Amino acid sequence: MIDLSKNENTCNILDVKDIVNKIDFNRYSFDENYKLLDELASFYNLNNDNFVLGNGSSNVIYMSLLALYKKANANIKLIAPLPTFELTIEYARNIGYSIDTFYEEFEIGISKINLDSNKTNVIYIANPNNPTGLTLNKEKLEYLNSICKDNTYMLFDEAYFEFANDYEGLELAKNPNILHIRTFSKMYSLAGIRIGYGISHSDFINIIKPYFSIDAINSIALNCAIYTLKQKDFANTTKNIINENKKYLEEVFKELDIFYYKSQANFILHKIKDINYANYMKEQGIIVGRNIDNFPLLNRISIGNIDELHEFTKALRLAKAKNLV
Repeated sequence: MIDLSKNENTCNILDVKDIVNKIDFNRYSFDENYKLLDELASFYNLNNDNFVLGNGSSNVIYMSLLALYKKANANIKLIAPLPTFELTIEYARNIGYSIDTFYEEFEIGISKINLDSNKTNVIYIANPNNPTGLTLNKEKLEYLNSICKDNTYMLFDEAYFEFANDYEGLELAKNPNILHIRTFSKMYSLAGIRIGYGISHSDFINIIKPYFSIDAINSIALNCAIYTLKQKDFANTTKNIINENKKYLEEVFKELDIFYYKSQANFILHKIKDINYANYMKEQGIIVGRNIDNFPLLNRISIGNIDELHEFTKALRLAKAKNLV
């Protein structure tokens, strides 16, 4: 079974076996978390108090939501344009947030953001967006930066930013109401060891820190992340492979007359004709993307390695012959 559903990097896998073999597994690692914080500070030319670590970027999202909820005494709402990374909305709902979501026709919508002056507002934006792969332009970024003040915060999820060409972002650790959320799972192929981090002004980091569990980062994750930051050419090499494989897949979609959205990430969102498409593909040995709320005739496919994509293409042609795509 080939799994192309979770946007994992199977194109260029970081070799961390030597790092793992040097770890003393009988020792706790939480006293050494500072080493990764120092490495991140050096990598981004910031201070180590501009970072918070997490057991994957989703853990950073959860900690941040919980911290802001407590700070606001539960008088808080989450604002999120859809479609998006649904786990964030699920976390917020379970914590107790009121939820304000809205759709815009396949752009990262910000025009419908409605701030409540009587509540703490938390805007959640993924850039590039998951599942569309679209990115914000400079004008929209500047607008978001301008409204993130006083009782308005933003969780800016950049899990896929390394894959984007000519990425437009916001200045790191400048706005004390914006948290940049990043991960080692996607570009750096470390999804299985769960390590992510947040970047912000120390004021925001200090809001989150009380909700960080010091033993959330295991020794494998800690040491592999430190090693990763020293691999200067890995990201560029991986990005080049992903771009080539994405180009291959785009040509297949064009040949088969399947509409797709131009993606700035390591996946492509495309149209399908039948909700049974995913089940059929699984019967052919291919696991494709999750269901997308309110968009049942769209599907997301990860940019896997070229052998995986060849197998996917074979199955896709069969699906096309059955008028499923």
